[in-house]
Amino acid sequence: MKKSKEARYKASQERKKAEKRKKREDLRDERKRQKMVDEESKKRVRIEERLNRLSIQVDERLHKEAYFQREKAIFLLAKNLSKDFLRRGKAAELVSSQIVLDMRSTTTASYGSNKQNEQEKCSSSLTTLSPKLSQIFEEDVLRVRDFISTFGSFFIERGYIKSIPSLDALQKAINSLRWENGKVVSRMEWKRYRC
Repeated sequence: MKKSKEARYKASQERKKAEKRKKREDLRDERKRQKMVDEESKKRVRIEERLNRLSIQVDERLHKEAYFQREKAIFLLAKNLSKDFLRRGKAAELVSSQIVLDMRSTTTASYGSNKQNEQEKCSSSLTTLSPKLSQIFEEDVLRVRDFISTFGSFFIERGYIKSIPSLDALQKAINSLRWENGKVVSRMEWKRYRC
């Protein structure tokens, strides 16, 4: 009996030891799991921070590139506008000088060959100017021509047009749009009609 009690006591002691050992191992495993979960969450946070920083850097670079491209386009536009203004100024000077010469020649007494020569010079210089300044074009035609000549390369590259149309062709096209009852309607009437 004594032996059986001791055997039971030893068995219960061993069970308790085994339970304690199992609890310690479970606790150790739980700590390991918790530590791994914490490391994973920290790693995720670090990755998200890196991605956020990277996206901010990419956005800043894209913004800088867009700003640079906008500045470049504005610079080219200003350059082309100044060239166009210079070209138009020269053309206007040529026309005005020819008109002054023509007026001088008409006021002088000699109506002979000098007048004829000067008129021929004036008409030849007017016809060689680009765009033709010997003809009067409407404001809409000039606006469309300016737009097409500025962005012509865009339209030509994409195949919308084969070449930049002349002022005469644009004038005919706009007149055909304004054609009504056998005559060309003026710009103001056409605006009223369209509204």
